[in-house]
Amino acid sequence: MDYIEDCSDKRLKGICAQCGVWMQDENKSVDHVPSKCLLRKSSGPSNNEYPTNLPVIPNCKDCNIRVSKDEEYLWLFLKCVLVGSTDPEKHSEPDVKRALTRHVGLRRKIESSKRILSDGGDETVVWKPDTHRVNRVVLKNARGHFYYECGEPILSEPDHVSVFPLIALSDNLRREFENVQSGSDSWPEVGSRQMTRILTRKDLCNGWVVVQDQVYRYRVEQVNGISVKSVLYEYLGVETFWDDQ
Repeated sequence: MDYIEDCSDKRLKGICAQCGVWMQDENKSVDHVPSKCLLRKSSGPSNNEYPTNLPVIPNCKDCNIRVSKDEEYLWLFLKCVLVGSTDPEKHSEPDVKRALTRHVGLRRKIESSKRILSDGGDETVVWKPDTHRVNRVVLKNARGHFYYECGEPILSEPDHVSVFPLIALSDNLRREFENVQSGSDSWPEVGSRQMTRILTRKDLCNGWVVVQDQVYRYRVEQVNGISVKSVLYEYLGVETFWDDQ
């Protein structure tokens, strides 16, 4: 990713982007948004490379670790859905294979979420995630994306969080989700990264910020409220919405 300097209000940089607490040196931390575990490592020789200049926001240490287990759950759940199996031997990514082998309880939990539906002789596999765990990760990333792009925290609870496979959307709903909304009633703060993106188009593709191609993209909109959308692996769509902010 391109590096974009944040020139928005510096007075807000000393608070946690997740809970709003003023951070002292002993509880100050930083967090990647999205979580690095949701991205794909490089296929290069080191196999340990992520995109450069990943978005980083200030978090207190408590918020930084609070949903770490939920992040691992979502990462592993999504990998199993994409491959269609919780069997470690069916996965080619070494990190996934090791995690499924090591975390037997988590693997069993994910396997138990799989359902096979039969309709006229045709069978369809449906995976039912732990909604509460997934929503905690989605909300953390949504708050992080807004803070990173707009230079200020959004600490209230959202009006709704939606998580869905993109293939489950009708054509009209898919276009509505994918297309940039017009008629914004709020301009980004001067100096914010979102304003810079509007002027330079850095890392933007059809209005989406591309963190890693085919792996993770997000968009922040301020039209009749605040909407933060993300797409994971071009499979899972998520939206977090705050009304009347």
